[in-house]
Amino acid sequence: MRIDSTSNRTGTYPLPSFKSPVSEKSDSTSEKAKDKVVISMQYRSSNEEQNAVGETGAVSNLTMESAMKALKAEDTKELRSWMETWKKENQLEVNWDAAVDPDGSIYATAYIESLVSQYEKQRTTIEAYYAESHKENCSSPYGNDLRGGLMYLAAKYQVESSIYFRSDMSEEERAMSYYQERALLMGSSVSLNDPYALASTGGVPGRKEADRIAEQAAREKLNGLISEAKGNREK
Repeated sequence: MRIDSTSNRTGTYPLPSFKSPVSEKSDSTSEKAKDKVVISMQYRSSNEEQNAVGETGAVSNLTMESAMKALKAEDTKELRSWMETWKKENQLEVNWDAAVDPDGSIYATAYIESLVSQYEKQRTTIEAYYAESHKENCSSPYGNDLRGGLMYLAAKYQVESSIYFRSDMSEEERAMSYYQERALLMGSSVSLNDPYALASTGGVPGRKEADRIAEQAAREKLNGLISEAKGNREK
């Protein structure tokens, strides 16, 4: 019974409970028991197998445990065996182009040499085509000197009233012949873009065809070096 001094009334009021509080330790222990994760033996076994699988998907015996065992072994035979097995399973694919031609200079040289060879062959074919005309120009009716040769060229290809005018040729062919024969007289380079002189070899080759032939030549050069390098490696 408690007396309320403010209202001069008496009454009965419930008293607070003084039960012993629940131990936090026991609750914590209970929660820990609830949160405990148990890893089954089946999962552990599966996980170990996954760790032993290499990039190729093949099961490997090279685990961290086996590595530590090999390091601790008194006999180095086990360590060497582990290392050889690791090297076989982790061997990277060799970039053979880079191995035989690190800076690309061999490929570039073979490519350029092929282009030069193609152009040289065209030049030789063109000069052979005009060889007989060049001989005539050097001993022309107007004289055996350069001036006489140039006058003869003009008479053949530019002066329609001349008795030497080549009316059997088209205007385009006469222009090409004049240019090429004049180049031979002057000792300068002939034009490689001559469809008349190169007609017997299939005409003027396109740039793509020339590139294709050059790339093939360069590729064959590297392939030969790669075959040689592989042969030396297997010895």
